[in-house]
Amino acid sequence: MIPPSTKAFTLLLLSLIFMPKMLLAADNPLVSSPSSSPIVAPSKPTLQPAQLTPSMMESDSTGWIDLLEDSTLSHWHRVPVGKQVKNILQWKLNPSDKTLHCSGTGDHENFQYAQEFGDGVFHCEWRFIPVEGATKYNSGVYIRNSPDGSIWHQAQVGYGNIGYIFGQTPMGGKISKLRVDDHVVQLGKPPGQWNTYELTAKGKKITLWINGAVTATWESCEVPKGELGLEAEGWQIDFRNVKFKPTE
Repeated sequence: MIPPSTKAFTLLLLSLIFMPKMLLAADNPLVSSPSSSPIVAPSKPTLQPAQLTPSMMESDSTGWIDLLEDSTLSHWHRVPVGKQVKNILQWKLNPSDKTLHCSGTGDHENFQYAQEFGDGVFHCEWRFIPVEGATKYNSGVYIRNSPDGSIWHQAQVGYGNIGYIFGQTPMGGKISKLRVDDHVVQLGKPPGQWNTYELTAKGKKITLWINGAVTATWESCEVPKGELGLEAEGWQIDFRNVKFKPTE
């Protein structure tokens, strides 16, 4: 049997050995337990200031093909997106000012120009019809789409969420999702005001210019040509000066 005095001495000695290590672990986050480590959320990309440049149409107004010249819109065709249930014709051209109006009352669909274009500049201007209290306006402008819409490259149209290109396109031998964004400050104007887009395609490079600045640059498009288009996605929206300038 160990005498009580010996037990007390042993406990005192052990406390002197291990207590400093316990205090150090409690005070030092580098040696604290994993469960006590804080979770750090990934930081959002810093938005860059816009580098203002004139549009291609402002720089040279010659050589543009007016895609709304035919008031019957016979060169355009509707491409369904997802399940179609309404089958409502929601595109109408005002011949007096050549404004193309989308009522947004039909199904989700693309309105594509039935001719494939390669290198060049696709220019169009758009504005949403304001809806009181609405914030999630949505539409799109397309370049180098397949005629059936299975391959598509869209410049997002909205309010407060524009400036990028996304789509579904061949990449490395398979069809993949795409999103390209230069992280430039938002340049969109509110509903009721006109916005100007220019999608420029040259070889594998496609850029998006919005209201004075390039906001997205994609360097590796594997689709050399395709149809141009606009999107109906449940909102009233007007388009004008829908034109293309070949640069091949």
